[in-house]
Amino acid sequence: SFLILASIYIYGGDDEDPEDKSYSWIAGVCLATGAQLSGAVAKVLFKLYYKLKLRWNQVAINIIAYVCIIVLNPVMGLAAYSFAAQSLLAPLSILNLVWNAVLALLVLGERLSKANMVAYVLICAGCCLSSYFGIHTHKDYTYDELMALFTMPLFKFFLFLELAIGAITGYVIYVGEKEYPPWIVRIAYGCLAGMLGGNQFLSKSLSEVISFALREDYNIILTPGALFLILGTVMVLISGLRMLQKGLKHYTAMSLVPIYQGFFTITMIASALVFFKEYEMFNKKMAQAYLFSLLLIFGGITQMQPPEMDDATDIRKDAMEKIV
Repeated sequence: SFLILASIYIYGGDDEDPEDKSYSWIAGVCLATGAQLSGAVAKVLFKLYYKLKLRWNQVAINIIAYVCIIVLNPVMGLAAYSFAAQSLLAPLSILNLVWNAVLALLVLGERLSKANMVAYVLICAGCCLSSYFGIHTHKDYTYDELMALFTMPLFKFFLFLELAIGAITGYVIYVGEKEYPPWIVRIAYGCLAGMLGGNQFLSKSLSEVISFALREDYNIILTPGALFLILGTVMVLISGLRMLQKGLKHYTAMSLVPIYQGFFTITMIASALVFFKEYEMFNKKMAQAYLFSLLLIFGGITQMQPPEMDDATDIRKDAMEKIV
């Protein structure tokens, strides 16, 4: 509370014209928060999947998880993009960690230390600040404007950088713990999964195309560009979650999901600034406060103390203690 009030006092909010100010961003923030809850439910269920022995129970858990992550999460997420800028919603994806911690504690019985509690307080404070100081205006795009954004040189460089990072992390995952320590492989899983899922500029673009089609011409949904956005949004979502699910087979939810969520948020913010050029909408005070809120969020992530051992390692440790 002190951090939030101090930042508001220092920066005093943004300098937007009151007559041009819209409060639709509040609806976007609420929808984004709900989307993160459904996403956290799915991630915890993915981990629960490997703890269940009966095949039919596994099937039921998988169905529920994928409904949450493929239906509820994207629907609420797309709706949120219709009300707010992507850079405003991006930091809220970290709230997934808070939901994940609560659900992992209640459903999976994973431990929650005092250090993690402090970390979640910092994360929540950062999310509140980013919502207060972020971009509160929403720009509508036409179909042609959106398609033109894909040809920008800066965006092409962004894609090249993602491909390079994806190749490196993919190699680390492929080789595995035979050549790399477990913590490096865990980071590789989280980085690749988060980077794949964090390309939310596709979801934002699809939301804008749907809004434009509803206003102007329904046939735009059937154009090649719109179909590409639909396919890209689905592929990005499934590929990121599939990689996360593979990682959860080897590592605990509280050790892997924070890494995933961190890279997810970084990619989401970067794609918003690069693709939609949202950095042009920030003034100096807004940018300073927004960066401070991100420091709080990622500072909270670094303060988290995830368990370093998976279930198999715990079993081996218990066996060794009995022998001794």
